[in-house]
Amino acid sequence: MVAVLAACSAESSSADAKSVEEGDDYVLKHVQMYRILGPQGDTSVWNASNCHVGDSTFSCTQVTNVDCYIFHTSYIEISYDSNKVEIPCLQKDTLYDTTVADLNFGPNARMDYIPYAKISEFNRDSVKSLFSELSGETCKLLVSYSSNYFLEAVGLPDSLTLLKTDEYRLGTYRSDYSQIIGLLAYRDSTGTEKCGISKAETRITYDRGACFYYSLPNEPKRIQYVLYNNTSKPFRDTTISWKLVYRDEYGRGDTLDMTTKFK
Repeated sequence: MVAVLAACSAESSSADAKSVEEGDDYVLKHVQMYRILGPQGDTSVWNASNCHVGDSTFSCTQVTNVDCYIFHTSYIEISYDSNKVEIPCLQKDTLYDTTVADLNFGPNARMDYIPYAKISEFNRDSVKSLFSELSGETCKLLVSYSSNYFLEAVGLPDSLTLLKTDEYRLGTYRSDYSQIIGLLAYRDSTGTEKCGISKAETRITYDRGACFYYSLPNEPKRIQYVLYNNTSKPFRDTTISWKLVYRDEYGRGDTLDMTTKFK
């Protein structure tokens, strides 16, 4: 890649002397890139200047220019001779010498650290307590729950639905849309009690000027769930047993035996 740099100053570059060399008609920039193996087995390439590399771990962060106002300011020094006549600036080509090294995989890897998101342990006792006693009312949102784990309910009655309503990762675009569940009890033309369900989808939008950060390790995903009774069948004074499967974004997890009593 070749770019043009206008300069009249005889002073040396403020950049690191090891990374920039300047000749009579060119500026040579040495760029170090890291190829990194991610948690899902994929690889990505990062500028070394965006990474902090320790003895056994590393972290990398970069800002995208999507939906960001980025202002580039260039300073060109104008020189004049003794008669105050402007001296034309010298046009220099900027050349890039790019080196790519495998950071955490391959025969020349510096370390074997895999940048998994730092996900807190699933709080089994807290979750069992949250679902231990719920309302038995018909056509009602019973509970909402947010964590870093994906959930699956096994053995719930058909009238109870555990639904994922939102999924996102802090600092980036929402990876999914948010669902708003609305419930309305009514009677149909035959007088039978029914439960009407509406799902409003809210897509996340951002004002221009808000920049987004991408990092390794990533921020953990945040997932929102709701449990609701989507029928006119009440569950008062009823106790049920079921199972809750939880998994993080890498598939790690377990199964909880759940008991729920409806008031």
